[in-house]
Amino acid sequence: MKSRTNSKLLSRSLSSSGILLCEKKQRRKSAQALVEFALSIPFLILAIVAIVYFGKAFYVKQVLSYAAQNAARSAARMPRLSDESVRDSLRGFSVDGALIGPDDPQSNPSPVYRALSAAHMLSSDDGMHGDLPEGASVQILPFDEGESNSEIVTVKIQYPFGLMHDWRSNQGDSEFGETITISEGVPNSGISFGESDIIESASAAQEIYQQ
Repeated sequence: MKSRTNSKLLSRSLSSSGILLCEKKQRRKSAQALVEFALSIPFLILAIVAIVYFGKAFYVKQVLSYAAQNAARSAARMPRLSDESVRDSLRGFSVDGALIGPDDPQSNPSPVYRALSAAHMLSSDDGMHGDLPEGASVQILPFDEGESNSEIVTVKIQYPFGLMHDWRSNQGDSEFGETITISEGVPNSGISFGESDIIESASAAQEIYQQ
């Protein structure tokens, strides 16, 4: 009887110790998983921000490239480009981005205005109306530089870009600042996503004689 009792006690103690060991292992695994997750958070945030940043940059570049190409194609067939009013009607804006002409995509003939309006990249609340955002410009070269003797006409569009840049407010910087920096806590080791200007241009051979 004593041997049976001892064996039962021994089996119970072994089973309880085994349960304790399993619980300790599970706790260690969960703690290890939490540490690994904490270490991976900066890389996950970096990947997400990079995708959004470069996706937005690609979108803006494509819109500007499309607008510049259409404007250059129209400028190549447009007479009297030396006249500033003719260039203003083609741009839809002054050189520094002030709206010229009707503020309506249906009635404004400018290919630049129509492209940026369709992409919601103007300064109104809905992005479809108004001036260009602060810092943007549209040039028809070489005429906007005072020259008129050229067989090539170039449309150059400069547009401010940033991950948190709010062009619709026409104020430039957002409440979050100009730059987003992702760091692991080590000084001077972060990756910054700052603001810059995206410049796109397109050229075309003039199809008519400019007087």
